[in-house]
Amino acid sequence: MASVCIRAGVLLLVAASLSSREFLPRPVPSPTPVARQPESSSLTVADLQRRGTITFLMHHSAASYFLYRGEQMGFEYELALAFARELGVELEVLTPPADVELTSWLKAGKGDVMAGLVTTTESDGEPLRVSIPYLETHAQILTRSAEPDLRDVADLAGKTIAIEPDALYASALLAPARALPFPPTWTTVQSDDALNNAVKAVEYGQATAMLVPEPTAEITHRVYPGKLRTAWTMAEPVRLVWAVRPEQTELLRAVNGFLERANRSGLRKILFEKYFVTAEHLRDITRVSESTLIAKRLSRYDHLIARHAEEAGLDWRLVAALIFEESHFDNERVSEAGAYGLMQITPMAAQDMGVKNYTAPRGNIAAGVKYLQTLARQFPHGRSDDRLALMLASYFIGSGHVEDAQRLAHALGYDPHCWQESMERVLPLLEDPLYQMQTLYGSAPGNRAVHYVNAIRKRYSLYSQYVARELTPADSPTPPPPQAAAAAG
Repeated sequence: MASVCIRAGVLLLVAASLSSREFLPRPVPSPTPVARQPESSSLTVADLQRRGTITFLMHHSAASYFLYRGEQMGFEYELALAFARELGVELEVLTPPADVELTSWLKAGKGDVMAGLVTTTESDGEPLRVSIPYLETHAQILTRSAEPDLRDVADLAGKTIAIEPDALYASALLAPARALPFPPTWTTVQSDDALNNAVKAVEYGQATAMLVPEPTAEITHRVYPGKLRTAWTMAEPVRLVWAVRPEQTELLRAVNGFLERANRSGLRKILFEKYFVTAEHLRDITRVSESTLIAKRLSRYDHLIARHAEEAGLDWRLVAALIFEESHFDNERVSEAGAYGLMQITPMAAQDMGVKNYTAPRGNIAAGVKYLQTLARQFPHGRSDDRLALMLASYFIGSGHVEDAQRLAHALGYDPHCWQESMERVLPLLEDPLYQMQTLYGSAPGNRAVHYVNAIRKRYSLYSQYVARELTPADSPTPPPPQAAAAAG
């Protein structure tokens, strides 16, 4: 969440609001962000570069975009990331809530490019403009393993077919079935976890079969071994494309140029093999269970993190974001400075927190959370989001250096209790010899501290969007999915 920094001596426009138990904010995910108005009717690449970001719309799914061990991954995600880097901008990814299609978001201007659109032709999907195809494949009909044979379209008479959101190809592929005496209908599954929802719709009898592109069918067989089988493969090819709004002609040219280079350079092939052929993240069920791809989890330590963090009044997803930045959930990590484990606890810090077995996950998390509590109490002033940032900066460089920076901020006319545009600017001065004479604790890596804090805040926001704060027991059965919205075929 962006904050506005105010010069010292000026009244804050928004007062801090804290509960008695939680001194950090409980983030409210924004699944339907406010539409961002384009800078002009025809957004150019130069406009994006001045803005510094490009926003891609894509579905949260095994084929496009997901979290694995706390990291963003996915075929579409990595392809979009390469495009953003080529433009020299940051990538922002937005995924829709359960009842929203990406095409509506793109038309409304909530993103610049829509990724992972599957079409049957190379023509534009009105009123959108589509790119050249970067992957050509076929679609498959999947059904329960015990389902009577489905051999062709005629066998779909009277049946219900589950399709994923924005499956523009479904209408064309299923068109011959419209002539049947009892044409099939199809249901569009919810978009928040489309593959899982489609499989559950078939498994629970809400649909007889599901229609998906062949690469997605391969993922389905790996993730749900033995549950479904491929009834047949459609003869007509389907194409994966990106889409932009009709007026974005220059952006479309840039997209097409990138996709051509991605095909020629082998990047597209490398990513395809990574996610659909070797698929290391799907090798075994233990790894899959650690991913929001299936279980909405970040790591095997989620419940342990949640127990210690929530008892201390901290949102466990914040602590998880810090752990990712410190160790990538690797409890065996030891730094050159002698810091151990998930939260990179030093022997001295563990002793100060009264924790002996700090190299084990339980003790390491306990010590880290206690240390965060101690740091939080040292910053009682300002808004909760700014206090969070100062606490994280102190975890990285120590509270003494942060207090040095606060004193500098006050002397320079900045609000010492505000993060964005204030402490973000002052902390790097701790690396400047001209300012070190004014500090009590000397030099500190202020630039790295700013990057560290902002990386954790960004990841915390990401985790808050995709992972529920209230965890269910690890051994609870997966509940049946909500009813899919039916659409007549």
